Amino acid sequence: MKRYLAILLVVLVGVSVWFLTRPTVPAIISAEPYTEFHAAVERGRPIFIMFTKKGCRACLAMYPLVEQLIAQYQDRVAMIVADLADEQTIELARNFEFRAVPHFIMIGRQGETTTLTGHVAKEELQSMIEAGLVWQP
Repeated sequence: MKRYLAILLVVLVGVSVWFLTRPTVPAIISAEPYTEFHAAVERGRPIFIMFTKKGCRACLAMYPLVEQLIAQYQDRVAMIVADLADEQTIELARNFEFRAVPHFIMIGRQGETTTLTGHVAKEELQSMIEAGLVWQP
């Protein structure tokens, strides 16, 4: 009996530690990605989208970089972080073709689209955003 209680205690402690230290979805997730996307299109703003999914380790690793990019570009670019667990995100994702997350899309001033998938360097994302900001008559 004592052995079973000891095993149960170890399991409970392990589950508690996992629960308290598990990665959480950061506050950068957009509340209404579909609405934000269409509002940006109507305003003619360049749009950066990160498609993500809860539990995706590569996505979690990219969040700090994306937070930095949001701080750097949010005044010039509509920055949308869309979680595929959300119904609006699923509706938005139907407009794009991709099979893995994290998936990044930059829609530039002239409607040109650039994409990247997976764990990418901050410099690659910055280059993608900067290229979308360029206006070429």
